[in-house]
Amino acid sequence: GWWHEWRDAMEPWQQEVIGIESSAGLVRSWHPALVPELLRTPAYTAALYRTLYPADTPARRERRVELLGERQRRLAERGAALWALLPAAALHTRVGGSRVMAEQRERLAEAAHRPHITVQTVPL
Repeated sequence: GWWHEWRDAMEPWQQEVIGIESSAGLVRSWHPALVPELLRTPAYTAALYRTLYPADTPARRERRVELLGERQRRLAERGAALWALLPAAALHTRVGGSRVMAEQRERLAEAAHRPHITVQTVPL
């Protein structure tokens, strides 16, 4: 599949997940504490990856950010539905600076109005 050229930016488990995701008509996504992957902005993702992958080179972290962007692009291009669940705490968990979080909250608000995306928030 298309993701094979991105193996250098993936964790081993991601190949199977992305393979399934790439042919799904509906993708359900959640994270117990953060914004689900497929709704993250590049800035939010980059800030998070600096923490999650401190041993990575900046180039590898950027490649990981690009991979997520490609996943998001392909999902939208196919018109697949995305159902995302996140805790309200994710909106208050600071990832990056205040500008990063403001952009991320704006992205979530925009996504909630798209026809193929459902965003649900679990209250505090």
